[in-house]
Amino acid sequence: ALSAAAAVAPEKASPAILSHALLVCDAKGRVTLTAQQVAPITYGTSFSAEVKRSGKACIPVRHVAGVVKALPEGDVTMSLAKNGTLTVSSGAQGKRKVTGIGTMDPEEYPVVLRATGTPVKIPVSALRQLIKRVFHAASENDGQSHLCSLYLRAQPGALIAVCTNGTALAKAEVSIEG
Repeated sequence: ALSAAAAVAPEKASPAILSHALLVCDAKGRVTLTAQQVAPITYGTSFSAEVKRSGKACIPVRHVAGVVKALPEGDVTMSLAKNGTLTVSSGAQGKRKVTGIGTMDPEEYPVVLRATGTPVKIPVSALRQLIKRVFHAASENDGQSHLCSLYLRAQPGALIAVCTNGTALAKAEVSIEG
């Protein structure tokens, strides 16, 4: 989950908090991890874990993912100190650990946009085909999020994709069931 979130969170972001991921742990043992970009691209996942105390933290996800990758196999323990620093450990009695990882205020994390409406199931092969057909026209300028995005429209029997960089425009359509 950390690696996937790290792939979404930009290394250098404006605002800086977007280079972090929001980690929320509840008393029922549910952990939710969210990362996003300005574009807006959001990654969210949840999983079960042993949670001793519920809470949330805004962690530097690329750094923490690298720390976890370097730890020996086994369960990973994360704890947040009162001063807001994170400790990540692994191994018997936490023999290998990294301490003092700075975090940001989780209350400052931007509101995560959620899709509304009826979910649409898109075959991966159709989506892959569409992206290949229109990707060349997407802008590489992250400062203009509307030009580096993929517009998708699902309609009965078809999926349409559009990309533009402001100069070139690409539109493609594939047939799908449903």
